[in-house]
Amino acid sequence: MEREADLDGYRKEVVGFSMLWGNLYAIVALLACAAAFVLPFFLIWGGYFQAPQEPDPAQQGGMPLWLFVALMLAPVTVGMVLHELIHGACYARYAKGGFRSVKFGFKLKYFVAYCICTEPVKVKHAIVALIMPTIILGLAPSIAALFLGGWYPLYFGVMLTASGTGDILALLWLAKEDKEDYIHDTLGPTSHITIYRKGNDRPALGFFLRLAFPSLK
Repeated sequence: MEREADLDGYRKEVVGFSMLWGNLYAIVALLACAAAFVLPFFLIWGGYFQAPQEPDPAQQGGMPLWLFVALMLAPVTVGMVLHELIHGACYARYAKGGFRSVKFGFKLKYFVAYCICTEPVKVKHAIVALIMPTIILGLAPSIAALFLGGWYPLYFGVMLTASGTGDILALLWLAKEDKEDYIHDTLGPTSHITIYRKGNDRPALGFFLRLAFPSLK
């Protein structure tokens, strides 16, 4: 396991993440996903969407309202759990301690689940761990819905893409860092990420990323 004592030759910096700006960017991401996926879906598939109906004993067919509500809530229940499990599987793949170095939790204040790795991992490996849930649960269903139809994969994919906004913001920052440096992700419980840089170079971030990571100004 990589410990701080093993990274003595590295310069340590604790980087804070603004939950306020993260949530605002998530709203922007949701609107962007709607423009990128929902509008093309309706242009391609037209009136495929079927609105929920109250169950009618005299008529078969149509979606019961209770099922519709359950499906609408799935991205913030089942999707949230799957999202964090994928993070954990990726961290376990690269962490020397495997799943022993992976911890899951729930932050009630922001009503979000989280997964962290208790040991530093290389930036290039953290990037994979950050982006995989959004690709698998968000982008893949959204793109598949455009080709195959089906409003629910579209809805699930759009919601799970938007919910990965914090991961995408961290990815955009880490893409500018040396991929052989290390990070210790404690973003869930502490709203901080610690980076260990071998060199002295600190990447210049654009205005919008600096809002999300104010300590990198």
